[in-house]
Amino acid sequence: MWLTQIKRIGSSFGAVLVSYWCYALIVVPLIEPTLTRAKSIGSQRGYGRSTEPFQSELEGFFPEGAWEMGDAKVLRSGTTSLLFQDYKPNENGTIHIYPCTVVVRPETADQAPLIMQAPEGAILRLNRPLDLKSGQFGQPVAGRLQGKIRIHSPGRSDGTGQLLIETSNVQITTKRLWTANSVNVHFDQSYARGSDLIIQLAPQRNSAQAGVSPGWAGIRSIELVKLDELHIQLDPKPSVDSTNQSKQAISMAERTVPVKVTCSGPFGIDFQQKVVTFDEQVHLRCLNPGQPEDSLRCDRLQMFLVEQATEAAVKDQETKPDVRKSRQRNMPKLDPQRIVAEGNPAVLDARSKSVHISGHKLMYDLVHRRFRLWADKQNPTDQVLFRFQTHQVLARELDATMQDQKNLERLRAKGPGVYRGSLPDRGQEPVQASWQGVLSIDQVDAGQVLKMREDASIMVGLESRVDAYHIEVLFDRQAVGAPAVKGELPLRPRRMAAVSTPDQAVRVVSPELTALTGRLSAAFTYRPQVEDQPKPTATLADRQPRPPATNPVNRLRRQESSERRMDVSCREIEMQLSVQGKQVSIDQIDLRGQTRLAQLDRAADPTKSFEIAADAMRILDRDGSGSHVLVAVGNPVDIRTAKFTVRTDKLQLDQADNLLWTDGAGRMTMLIDRDLTTQRALAAPQQITLDWQDRMHFNGQLASFHGNVDLRSPQRRLRSARLGVQFERRIEFSKSDGKQAPEIHTIQADGNVLVENRELDNRSQLTSVSYLQVPHIRYDHLAGDMFAEGPGRVVTHRRGFQTMQLPGATAKETPSNVDDAAVSFIQVDFQNQITGNMQRRAAEFQGQVKVIYGPVQSWNESINSDAVLGEKDVLMSCDRLSFAEGPTTPEGQRTVNLVAQENTYVEGKTFTARGQRLSYEQQKKLLILEGAARSDAVLSHQARVGAPRSETVARKILFWTDTQRVEVDDARYIDLSNLGL
Repeated sequence: MWLTQIKRIGSSFGAVLVSYWCYALIVVPLIEPTLTRAKSIGSQRGYGRSTEPFQSELEGFFPEGAWEMGDAKVLRSGTTSLLFQDYKPNENGTIHIYPCTVVVRPETADQAPLIMQAPEGAILRLNRPLDLKSGQFGQPVAGRLQGKIRIHSPGRSDGTGQLLIETSNVQITTKRLWTANSVNVHFDQSYARGSDLIIQLAPQRNSAQAGVSPGWAGIRSIELVKLDELHIQLDPKPSVDSTNQSKQAISMAERTVPVKVTCSGPFGIDFQQKVVTFDEQVHLRCLNPGQPEDSLRCDRLQMFLVEQATEAAVKDQETKPDVRKSRQRNMPKLDPQRIVAEGNPAVLDARSKSVHISGHKLMYDLVHRRFRLWADKQNPTDQVLFRFQTHQVLARELDATMQDQKNLERLRAKGPGVYRGSLPDRGQEPVQASWQGVLSIDQVDAGQVLKMREDASIMVGLESRVDAYHIEVLFDRQAVGAPAVKGELPLRPRRMAAVSTPDQAVRVVSPELTALTGRLSAAFTYRPQVEDQPKPTATLADRQPRPPATNPVNRLRRQESSERRMDVSCREIEMQLSVQGKQVSIDQIDLRGQTRLAQLDRAADPTKSFEIAADAMRILDRDGSGSHVLVAVGNPVDIRTAKFTVRTDKLQLDQADNLLWTDGAGRMTMLIDRDLTTQRALAAPQQITLDWQDRMHFNGQLASFHGNVDLRSPQRRLRSARLGVQFERRIEFSKSDGKQAPEIHTIQADGNVLVENRELDNRSQLTSVSYLQVPHIRYDHLAGDMFAEGPGRVVTHRRGFQTMQLPGATAKETPSNVDDAAVSFIQVDFQNQITGNMQRRAAEFQGQVKVIYGPVQSWNESINSDAVLGEKDVLMSCDRLSFAEGPTTPEGQRTVNLVAQENTYVEGKTFTARGQRLSYEQQKKLLILEGAARSDAVLSHQARVGAPRSETVARKILFWTDTQRVEVDDARYIDLSNLGL
């Protein structure tokens, strides 16, 4: 942090200020009561002592021929010597000593001598008149250093500590020192210029009172009313290459940094409070050679100092208690403890470090590396600003403690606050975080934890965001401050958690995923970085465009844009992530509590979506390649697409292989826009429902169901032990667009299959009900082909009944052969199979076919083929029976064509018929009975029950049921006695 360099500025203040040196060189030797004077100032020409005994101590301090090396008078106090040539009492009671020089000799080898020269001398006011007879001074109570004053020091043996102070006419009392003249100070390469110097002195007698600080060496405060400029040359840091002194000198010179400070108001030091103050339009500039200038602008700058005991002072206090008091009178080693800048705003612009800070109040504690910012409390919209490189923080208050110059130990940022930055490893992608409560960063045993409270939000890029009441991220301690590794993320988060409140849920928004939950947690695992392998020469196949990834969860790993988005809501989300270099992959996601997951197409209608609802879900990477499997459990689990829905207790989905399966009971529903039987377009889409009790497996094109399967539509129903459904086109669970309903290609059922079919008229009135019961059935929905394996039975109820007329019935007995109030009943039993085409309404029964036909009074009534036949019942048996739909009548009624072959037998209440083939065309009202090559057709009938029978034997018998006309072809025998004609 650039502010740590101000510590060097504060360390120089005590040495460069003329106030201290005026006090240490003039006030201490003349005023303090511990001063030891000569026994008689009248000896040696009547005044003072000669310098001859001390010339060896002064050697090297003055040039050859200087008056100080001659016969000067000397007053000594410890290491301080006051030299003057003469003195003269004045009429006003003052005494004038002239010329005046003060020498402070170093006590140790690491200290520098200090020399003050006042050629015009000093005028002192004593508390009693000078007594020349006794040669004793009174106590000085005031004085003035006249003319120009020069204070200098050659510095230490290492070439540092060179001092030069120039001023004039310094006024001195027991309470203060002051001069209205200019003051120039040079310390090494640093200097200060100003005027109007005021020094407040701490009373010596009261300085030891309890609770009263005596200040520094008896000085209470210093004020420089006008500071023109303070220029400080920061001490260079030692070069790393200490083996080459010339290189070290060059390196140190290059790193010497000048600092300039100006202000429009006073500059002062309060020694009791230990604070240095700059007031009004304070401008501190750090002139970095070869780099941009750093500056601090504020209305008030305060530097709070702390006394540091030097190693020599500590040693002296331990070994030489008697010198402790003399040490305390010397200037102690002082360092800045903290720096406070106030303004509207105070602005620190450290361009060399890419740091910019502004706020109503800034504070930096150099001892504890603590940094604090405050906004204006009177202005609720005011915020402090901290900007470092591409990172920026805005908050009401900021409190940070640094572990070192690069690493953060703790931070508190009171909101409302905003962080803005970028991710350099992802193309400077913008990052933003905001909070209303507090943002904090703390050190914990496991590493470093970041917390944001109250309306916390983190945004990455322009579309990815996490909102929560509380967000917490734990970073690895090993990663804090560690050197960056090529290809790895700059930070290593270990755990992340986001928590909601009843009023604010956790919300995740990204191009591929949106989530709404009560709690979000994530754990990170780091895998070793795989070294780059040499890429093989690209082949023609490699250059072909690959289909884009469609799984949004997989896309999170690839960091690619997607046209689809996942939408999740649940009470809790727990994620396990793997990091390899800069790539982040999702190993597992657990969704718990009232979970809903939907996949939406951005360009499509949001209602046309892939959606799962369950009590809990788990999404896991099955092989580490990003191919995820979803497992959902609940009571129930619902999966919904634009084409179908599934409900079960446990559902598993593998989007990579497009597999959907469950090992439990469930239900599937879907919409169809064509009739399952005729393939005719429906006026409105119809829903079909499929239930099963055991298990289901669906790969997008072929679905298999097991255990009491029940398939239903408004007019169809199929029940079986097992059912397979094959679709014309593969249904991609991640590509459901909802633009077209699914088309079923083939349906296959096994195990006690029962098929029910209902037909309605234009007024939605029931016209027929059919049942088919077989062991196995297969139906091609597109072609209409049907195959059923026997033995089986077909039962049909149809509204209205038409009597089957055969020769022998009279018009009186049958005034009309159609009964609209009755219901026709047809039952067909067979042993082998059924083949046919449902679109053409044609079917053929094979193997011991047995048919019963007759009228019933309700849709639930049936006729027993083994019982006595009713008056209008007809029983027929054959080896093969074919049905086909004939032309429609002008009245709009459908007609039927029937053909019975091989061992055909027909029986009614008043007739029987035997032959090889029986055909009936309903539209022509024509029934034809034919014999075989070696057997004729036989028709036996009677006019009424109980009447004598007549028999007709012929190769072919033709009968028109509407006109009762009979034609016989190649007749063998005709009995006309009982025809009733």
